[in-house]
Amino acid sequence: MRDDVFGVWLEREEYALGDTVRGKVLFPDPRHSELANVAAVKVKVRACVYGTFSSEAVTVLDCALHSGPPTTEELPFSAQLPSSGPVSWQGRHVKVIWEAVAELDIPWAVDPKRVLPFKVGPRTAARRSAAPSKELPRRRDCPACAAPMRSLQVTKVPVDWCEACRALWFDRGELALALGVHGAPAMTREQPASRCPACRGLLWFSKVDGSDVLACVDCAGCFVTEAALKKRGAVPASGVEGTFQCGQCGDRYPLRQGTATASGFECARCTPPKPTREVEPEGPLEEVLGRVVAWVRSWLG
Repeated sequence: MRDDVFGVWLEREEYALGDTVRGKVLFPDPRHSELANVAAVKVKVRACVYGTFSSEAVTVLDCALHSGPPTTEELPFSAQLPSSGPVSWQGRHVKVIWEAVAELDIPWAVDPKRVLPFKVGPRTAARRSAAPSKELPRRRDCPACAAPMRSLQVTKVPVDWCEACRALWFDRGELALALGVHGAPAMTREQPASRCPACRGLLWFSKVDGSDVLACVDCAGCFVTEAALKKRGAVPASGVEGTFQCGQCGDRYPLRQGTATASGFECARCTPPKPTREVEPEGPLEEVLGRVVAWVRSWLG
């Protein structure tokens, strides 16, 4: 079937998880002779996950828009994207491609298809903004040592830092803003390394711009160890220099002014002062007591 007989159209090229995909199956001439034998017009919206030795599809819409030959120039459709599904990904060993597929069901013939790929990214509106906020982020555990991670700012970009192993977690796009590391992650091993602290998806051994990272296929975040940071010269040997958000008042302070507590970092105003033990004065008091003892002895003697 010729390409100008029918096609598929989407209102946007990029979407976020949880968005509604709206599009149309187009027929410039519904009375075209090649459409006379069409039994049904079908549409699919799906994510195709391609691995090295396997592939699978996550389908969010699979339905028949019309029975029989088309009678109008446009057949609209809509599909709700999952809120926690896979995002578009181009890796060395794994690829995730979202696409809208229009198909004509023609009996006793090869069913013609029109495929239109589109991009799906994570929903970043729920992520804390770069500006200081009174709303405290939810707790995230370190993928390496399971210790709770702290909210810091590195070059005015909010990141998550593990105080125990001094590794950093970057959400989608933050790695380039904070450290100047650009490019898509390229997977280096077939087996996953850990769970993502942001979306609980799988973390994979990868490389970004020559740096070793653990990358999440679902939310496109990256976990960078202290060794990888030092290799790039991104942080000094003593650790991360940045700011923290107080776990009590929510205000932001330099990291050197914070005190680590069981619930997170706290500022000096919110940290209770440590009890001090009163120290008895020395010198003058001992001299007075010596004189009193000498006077008592002389009086008794």
